[in-house]
Amino acid sequence: MNSPSWRCFVINLDRSTARLARMTDQLAGLGIGFERFAAIDGRGIDPDATAQFCRAGYERRHGKEPSPCEIGCFLSHIAVMRQFLASDAAFALVLEDDAVLAADLPEVLQGLEGTAGEWNIALLYGNYPGLAQPLARVGRHHRLAGFLARQTGGVAYAIDRRAAQIYLRELLPMTLPFDVDFDRAWDFDIRFRGVVPFPVTTGAFASDIGVTGRKFPWYRRLPTYAARGLCELKRYRHYLLHDPIWLKSWCFRLAPLWRRAHGMALLAPRPEPQQFAQIDP
Repeated sequence: MNSPSWRCFVINLDRSTARLARMTDQLAGLGIGFERFAAIDGRGIDPDATAQFCRAGYERRHGKEPSPCEIGCFLSHIAVMRQFLASDAAFALVLEDDAVLAADLPEVLQGLEGTAGEWNIALLYGNYPGLAQPLARVGRHHRLAGFLARQTGGVAYAIDRRAAQIYLRELLPMTLPFDVDFDRAWDFDIRFRGVVPFPVTTGAFASDIGVTGRKFPWYRRLPTYAARGLCELKRYRHYLLHDPIWLKSWCFRLAPLWRRAHGMALLAPRPEPQQFAQIDP
């Protein structure tokens, strides 16, 4: 699938040659052309000397010591979005180099293109069930879905130009890992979606990020708990009132029953017109 509407980017560290070779084989087998993006290596990052990182915000919102490799991962995704926006493509497929791709991924991408406007970012991989609410068909075995609960995972996602522009404006400076901070649809005014079941998994390699930052003791994490609680309240309000995916999902689920019932009504035999006896005057 080499549609001019799409650009595919594979985020890959220079030292991860085996990962790149495996991704090259997978994408070639699926007929998907790609561009390699040289990932920013966190081992060379000093958090306190990086203008695009805010230590105070990170410690308050995440409750951990910052991890240089997480910063490198975050900045790599941001840089990929800049590269995408410099192109003429309408959509980007962004893959980290430990992704394991399903054989029907091209069909899913075609389905996403056909449902453009129903999503701004669509996760192709996720870490949680997320109380997924199916909204539209994007393949024989996959559905576009919204999430009523928290969802993380930046291994694979599709993104349009609107979401990329908003993320570049709103996510900097970094105060959370990329895949933890990007689902705040209520703050970004975007449609945050996913494809279920996820057509991308992982497991071929250990994480290049390695051990994440050390958690603070519970009393230092009180602001973190408060921020997360407020975030969840905003999530439920958003998906209850502003983007009612629960209602859209019910409409999607009931649509086949309505069509079936409507079709049966159309096919039902019509009653013969009544014949009235002619009365002689």
